[in-house]
Amino acid sequence: MDFYGVGFDPTESLDELEAYRNRNDFVYRTAVPVGKVVPDFGVTVQSTKVAMDGSGIITYRAGKSGGNDAEWRAVLADLASGR
Repeated sequence: MDFYGVGFDPTESLDELEAYRNRNDFVYRTAVPVGKVVPDFGVTVQSTKVAMDGSGIITYRAGKSGGNDAEWRAVLADLASGR
């Protein structure tokens, strides 16, 4: 299963996203959105977190103040295990 951290801030470059990933030892790949991804995913606030399973079903969503590192790591572990 592949994980992607997608930066929705148009002022952040792919290099900046990659540097953030490396600083935090995250295992996902980094990407920037194309097309209508932002409105299609309903991203309306900074720091929105969305996880989709292999079928494209959104299994997790948290807004600006929702979730924390432990919760996010658990979400990714669940997806990796196929739960």
